[in-house]
Amino acid sequence: MKSPLLYVVKKELIIMTRNRTSLLFMLVLPVFFIYIFNKIISTDMNHIDVMAVVQKPSERANQFLQPLRENPVFRYKGTTTSVDKGMSQFRRGEIHALVVLDKDFDKRADALSVPTQSENNAVVQIMTDNSNMVIGTTANYYIRSALNPQQSSGISMKMLYNPGLYSSYQFGVGLFALLLIFSISAVS
Repeated sequence: MKSPLLYVVKKELIIMTRNRTSLLFMLVLPVFFIYIFNKIISTDMNHIDVMAVVQKPSERANQFLQPLRENPVFRYKGTTTSVDKGMSQFRRGEIHALVVLDKDFDKRADALSVPTQSENNAVVQIMTDNSNMVIGTTANYYIRSALNPQQSSGISMKMLYNPGLYSSYQFGVGLFALLLIFSISAVS
């Protein structure tokens, strides 16, 4: 005795081969939608523009920032000694993140291995643009991992433009999914 599922599959194959439009909707559109959804909902981070503020340049600070220069994920936009200059580039959108080393970085660099509770005791501060929460949070994580992979204490985080970390609604993706549902129901 044959399974009822085989009868349904056979019937659907006959319908698909008779009607070329339904064949298009069943084979071509899903591949197209997978491609489009992949482009819309991509969370892959490449080329994070990052700049460093080193208020007192030193060899130790230079060695600490070396992983940012060497890592292909980051586009290192240079080093400045002025926080105001770094913040102005940050506000203009020229960089995604700003890494600020404390004035006493050379003296306090050993504190990177000691947990700090407050932002005022931080030796390094990472500022990210969180107007897009996914990019800001991911950039922060990548920078922390690159600079201090063993431990992330002594580094404070400051998220500008979205300190509450509210995620934005994905209206475009929802609208596209709604159109997908309507197109599939129209074929049926």
